[in-house]
Amino acid sequence: RTDENGRWSCNLVPKKFQKITYRLVHPDYISVTFGCDSKDTNVVSLPEKDFLATNVVMTLGHGLELNGSVADPAGKPPGEFSVTQNEAWRNPRAIITTETNGQFKIVNLRPGEMFLTVEAAGFAPQSVSVLATNPMPELKIQMKPGRVLTGKVLDESGQPVTGAVIQLERLDFKPLAFHWSGTTAADGRFRWESAPEEPQAYFVTAENYQPLTVAALAADGSDKVITLRKRTDGMKAFVTGKVTDADSKQPMEKVVVQIKAFGAASNAIVRREFSSATGEYSVPIEADARGFTIEIHAPGHLPQVSAKFAAGDGDQRIDFALAKGVGLEGHVYLPDGQPAVDAEVVLATEEQGAFLGRRQFENKEFSIVTGTDSSGAFSFAREPGAHTIFVAHKQGYAELDLDYAKVPFTIKLTPWGKIEGTVMSNGKPAAGQEMGLQGAFTVPFQRGLTFSPEVFTVKADEQGKFSVADVPPIEVKVCRLTDHQYNSARFVTVKGGESTKVGGGENGSAVTGKFTLPGNSTVAWTNSYVRLMAKVARPPSPDTKDPEAQKRWAILYWKSAEGKAQQRSQQTFTPLVDAGGNFKIEEVPPGKYQLQVQLREPPEAGGQKLGSLSEEVIVPEAKAGEAAATVDLGPLEMEAVKVMKLGTTAPLFDVSTTDGAPLRLADFKGKYVLLDFWATWCGPCVGEMPHMKEVYDAFGKDERFVMIGLSLDAKASAPKEFAHKNDIKWIQGFLGDWSEAIVPSQYGVEGIPAIFLIGP
Repeated sequence: RTDENGRWSCNLVPKKFQKITYRLVHPDYISVTFGCDSKDTNVVSLPEKDFLATNVVMTLGHGLELNGSVADPAGKPPGEFSVTQNEAWRNPRAIITTETNGQFKIVNLRPGEMFLTVEAAGFAPQSVSVLATNPMPELKIQMKPGRVLTGKVLDESGQPVTGAVIQLERLDFKPLAFHWSGTTAADGRFRWESAPEEPQAYFVTAENYQPLTVAALAADGSDKVITLRKRTDGMKAFVTGKVTDADSKQPMEKVVVQIKAFGAASNAIVRREFSSATGEYSVPIEADARGFTIEIHAPGHLPQVSAKFAAGDGDQRIDFALAKGVGLEGHVYLPDGQPAVDAEVVLATEEQGAFLGRRQFENKEFSIVTGTDSSGAFSFAREPGAHTIFVAHKQGYAELDLDYAKVPFTIKLTPWGKIEGTVMSNGKPAAGQEMGLQGAFTVPFQRGLTFSPEVFTVKADEQGKFSVADVPPIEVKVCRLTDHQYNSARFVTVKGGESTKVGGGENGSAVTGKFTLPGNSTVAWTNSYVRLMAKVARPPSPDTKDPEAQKRWAILYWKSAEGKAQQRSQQTFTPLVDAGGNFKIEEVPPGKYQLQVQLREPPEAGGQKLGSLSEEVIVPEAKAGEAAATVDLGPLEMEAVKVMKLGTTAPLFDVSTTDGAPLRLADFKGKYVLLDFWATWCGPCVGEMPHMKEVYDAFGKDERFVMIGLSLDAKASAPKEFAHKNDIKWIQGFLGDWSEAIVPSQYGVEGIPAIFLIGP
């Protein structure tokens, strides 16, 4: 705490204190975070020298001030009331309780949106959205009469439950909209005279009883009856409710209720079909479920999903009103043509995909998933960005691309397949080698199918043989695993109902080598990051500048045969490097590759980049009848990275301009040179250009000053056209694709834009 002079001190600060921040909190001022030359926009930077001199001055200021008034329907003050900020019911600083003439004041607000909730006895609570700005107009809130919520809590025999607590409940794990609780009297009755008009969720608990959540209880003047069940060891929770037609309000006589439980011992969706003239349903919830939702289906109506509940919330009462309509619906059939009952169906969108386990989907809380009924029928509400339907059943699997399908869908399952193969190393069986599956293709802007590593990872036996069961009958990637990295991918089309064979070792050559760093004998080579990437033609680009059209083009391209062929050719390997700098990459197909390496200090030493390497590697075709030979690259000398500090000698370079003319740094000796590494595809680089133009306008005509841009675009035409269109007049050099350029590593460039001022 600061003393009477506002001073503070701390004798526990390390010597390298520059990254430490200091947050100042005082009830009469707005909180501020200070630091030393921080780039964080939320941190106020103060000079390092002032910290070292122990005389840094941190200035606190007042935030915005909101003045408001609260009145009843007649315009009079409501008496005692409270104002709570942003539903922070447990934070005393966020709540103002007053007995004034209806006036209130909140000080030290930060700019931006916030929510205020006003509560007063006898009045319905109100929440209003407020935008904190300067200046702020007075906020006037007029209360409405409170609704009366009355009822009683009984046990299963109809006897009153004394001392039961009824309180407002949160839904979908969101904050409470309002704050209230009450306790039942000896006759089991409760009463709230300040209830809101809208129905609310309530949580009811009593000693020795199973807790109960009532999802929607309206304060409409009618007496509510809430029944609690006696608690027994290991008992399940129950969800009960009523399903009606949203228009006619009539009960739905035939409905399908599905329980999607999260974290339960059983990962399957539980389905119950109900036929009742009253529209009532009742389903059990497993006691070990971490959470769950209830989904309701009925013919001719759109399905509806409840909020998320925790199993510990106890029994629930959830009523549904279904709207008429046609969603994404259809039927699933088994390979023999019979309806697929209890199949799991996932709707994939831009944000949510499918996570496949053993003949069923896992992590259902993160997917839009439903199940099929006794006729194999399923339905989804229409979701934005929906693109694919995935189906899993004990007897088979299917996928449906929604771009090429019409409602109602007819989906026929194909039996699960199996992959068997042999993995080799140096011509010998690779015993113990881990093998794993991945999806063959990815599509931008679309979440797809992910394989569970626990289910689809196996180890080769002593003969190098491995097998993976319950594989979907689609094209997949079979990969070697090295420290959880997937390498040496073989694209395999799995046949349904049979075993698909994968050969051993004939997929390509082993690539080996040893890294060295001149002048450094104590290198921690295990901190190397190595990538061997196939050199393939770049994919085409859309001929449009409209973002939505570009997005649609990308989706269709990467789904096409051409896009899939492009992905098959884009092989990338990420091997480990041992303590001696040696590495080995198995099964590299013939072709041209680019080897890229970065060597860094250990993270605890700062992670500074020490060296880099970029080299072309050619893996030849094996001769007819012969096994692929090992490609030994021998010693690979890394180029030590210069740490660019004040006073460092600038590395010379000899490249070409975008017009093909020679460009040598040595030719500008005696002048100040502002050097900018950039690319037209780099958003921050383009954003920096107006500032670069300001520098050129200020100093460009001075004979002692030169500006040079070094482009990392794939083609020289890109920076040349950009410079012409944007009236950029300084020299533009061309380095080519970053993966092959040498100059950036000479300057220690790890990200662009990277700008250096070189002295004469």
